[in-house]
Amino acid sequence: MIVGLGNPGREHAGTRHNVGFLVAEALAAGWRAAFTVRKFGSEIAEASAGGDKVWVMKPQTYMNHSGEAVGPAVRFLKLELDGVVVVHDDLELEPYRVQVKVGGGHGGHNGLKSLTAPLGSPD
Repeated sequence: MIVGLGNPGREHAGTRHNVGFLVAEALAAGWRAAFTVRKFGSEIAEASAGGDKVWVMKPQTYMNHSGEAVGPAVRFLKLELDGVVVVHDDLELEPYRVQVKVGGGHGGHNGLKSLTAPLGSPD
């Protein structure tokens, strides 16, 4: 499952804070999947990549409450944490720079903080 963090609503669309939504939308489009499922307080696109089923999720709970949507989805789909990728903004990165990391803390990011309660520590 790929989770793009962001904030719902037109006033937030296209902002740096919504880079997670922008990436989720681009991935879904590349896999020719649409966000047709409304479940877990999220918009979800179901795709196939390399023969595997992939869910692309945009929580509609606002960034700071993303865990309220992601936690139930991960449990329902019976996913292991290593099967979840979270895409989010990082004000410490230069614009258009992408960083991939495995594990580690939330670094003060409120969206990531909200995921630790329902999912546990990213380590």
